[in-house]
Amino acid sequence: SPDFAMATQSANHLSDAHYRAIGSLVVGSTKIESVIVDLIANAMQTEIHMAIIAVDHQKVSSKIQTLRTFFHLAWGDDPSFEPLNKLLNRASELTDKRNTYAHAYWIVEPSGTAHAVRFSAKGKFKRSKEAVAAGTIVLVCFLLLAVFKVV
Repeated sequence: SPDFAMATQSANHLSDAHYRAIGSLVVGSTKIESVIVDLIANAMQTEIHMAIIAVDHQKVSSKIQTLRTFFHLAWGDDPSFEPLNKLLNRASELTDKRNTYAHAYWIVEPSGTAHAVRFSAKGKFKRSKEAVAAGTIVLVCFLLLAVFKVV
């Protein structure tokens, strides 16, 4: 297993550790997306290929909302649904982090600190900047996989 903590930086370039971590996160989140689509197929009581046809065009966050809707149809406001609702909330939070790290514009300071920069134009123009160590990206990957016990 590569040591993500030993990040080496060159001028304004992400470290190899950052590239490996982002790649792991993308691969790991693809596994999660497959689990979500499997759960949607089960909720729809259909074959996986039919669920793929129905939700393939959706972003992961929308697939999570679709799954949440199916669960709500099954359980309504039953309090036993709450742990599952919390799990889906956590998956949504981690998926947002995944999007930040996978789609960020990366800036590396002369000190070697890497920053994930995101831009948004939903209603108004916004820019966010977050210092991110390679190990943080790996942690998000493991947490995302752990939510659905894929690790």
